[in-house]
Amino acid sequence: MRGGALLVGQPGQTPHVVMTTPGEITALHWSPDSTRLALEIDRGSHSLIALWNARNSSAAPVFLPAALGHDQEATFSPDGRSLAFVRAYKPLLTAERGKGHFWSVQVYDTTSGAEHTLWTAPEGPGNRFWAPEGMELTWTRNGQLLFPWEGSGWLRLCALPVATPTATPRCLMPDNAEIASYRLSADETHLLYTANIGDTDHWRAWSQPLDNGQPVALSDPDEQVMDLTMAGPDLAMMATGKDQPAHPVVLQNNARHLPVTPTIPAGFTFTTPQIVHFRSDDGRDIHGQLFLPPAETPGPHPALVFVHGGPHRQMLPAFNPMGYYSNAYAMNQYLASRGYVVLAVNYRSGTGYGVDFRTAPGIGRAGASEYKDVHAAGLFLRSRSDVAPSRIGIWGGSWGGYLTALALARNSDLFVAGADFHGVHDMTEPDHSGLSPEEKQREKDSEWRSSPIADIAHWRSPVLLIHGDDDFNVEFEQSVLLARMLAARNIPFEDHVFPGERHAFLRTQDWLNAYLWTLHFFDTKIPLQQSH
Repeated sequence: MRGGALLVGQPGQTPHVVMTTPGEITALHWSPDSTRLALEIDRGSHSLIALWNARNSSAAPVFLPAALGHDQEATFSPDGRSLAFVRAYKPLLTAERGKGHFWSVQVYDTTSGAEHTLWTAPEGPGNRFWAPEGMELTWTRNGQLLFPWEGSGWLRLCALPVATPTATPRCLMPDNAEIASYRLSADETHLLYTANIGDTDHWRAWSQPLDNGQPVALSDPDEQVMDLTMAGPDLAMMATGKDQPAHPVVLQNNARHLPVTPTIPAGFTFTTPQIVHFRSDDGRDIHGQLFLPPAETPGPHPALVFVHGGPHRQMLPAFNPMGYYSNAYAMNQYLASRGYVVLAVNYRSGTGYGVDFRTAPGIGRAGASEYKDVHAAGLFLRSRSDVAPSRIGIWGGSWGGYLTALALARNSDLFVAGADFHGVHDMTEPDHSGLSPEEKQREKDSEWRSSPIADIAHWRSPVLLIHGDDDFNVEFEQSVLLARMLAARNIPFEDHVFPGERHAFLRTQDWLNAYLWTLHFFDTKIPLQQSH
């Protein structure tokens, strides 16, 4: 896939374009007999599904009956005669949570061309479609359709019989936990999945009978597992640990194999992050991981709040499965080894804690309510006897860069220095369609008040700005604008640009340089030992 082009080629040969279509092809799904390919095509305002015939590559693709929403997550029936998919509609900005019907499961007959609605998500929790990237629908051989749904307020895998659909899907896993990935066993008798059952900060691999039964843990207690796959009867999963980055673990005939063993740098000792809870400014329970310096390091210590990006992310007391946050975890470990107390905060709008947490009122452009959690994290550090209250900083990237800038703009009295990687600083957006002039003005005012630059007059603390100038996720101009405004007010800043670099840096040396600049910046602004 390349934009709207479908390319075909043999291994080791240059592929050639066999078809093009407006928009972007975002996913491919083979039919069971490998004669047809279901293409998911994103055209911005809507998304389509088309069938491409691999035996007649010159023929135009056949589009499924289209609608004004986003058709996605396509899956073939085992006999290849039908195709199921999700049809989701994007709510208006002012739509009330839990109100309205915004997605359904559709079934298409590839022979007759007929399509019908199998099930529509009811009002209440889960009325808007949400699933982690890569999670698909599955059509089982006994006629069950498996799909993710937040109907209980938590993302769980649920099932519907295709022939006789019921009003309420049967959810297959325990409540008050969320699923990250799943597969069926080769004989389709067991569901294999990753979820945070029993501990929202601990993701493990589980197995349970597909019909009924209790989950049984497959991964070790000290591992974090968020992805798995099957190869015949064998199960492979990507695991991480306190001192081990992501690595494959294979379960074969009840035996555990490590094809690749991570190596720890000689002489480096990892601290065990502590799971901590603290109350946000408005009373919400917030989770975080606390990294403490070696016991022999003299205190009181400088301290740092780390804020992840996304914002639909979750930091863990271990290396993160995502490369970006695996690097951040390693940096937090290194900062702790140097003598800093580091608190990684899982603020509202993140994942892992249910739909109400991820979609909390007033988040982001609607009021930046997640900053209440970040501010509370700083107060939590300041209350500790091992922290120097006048030497607390903050760092993060992307949405974490946004929250870093917001912290410095609103509370330079608490956060005395910050490192802002490719953050958003002006949250205002073009006018939103479907809103009255009064509603548009209210949204514009909210976006402005949620922007760091709206509080630039209160900003006093020095900041480190780092950005690649080929960033496709956050406009490079966001950092340029902030630097201009800081310079106009004589607010000290240090800035570094990576020419040609993307959002998640592609070059290892750029990661190293960025982290070395960050370390030097904090060593200078909130030194390990207070000068007298």
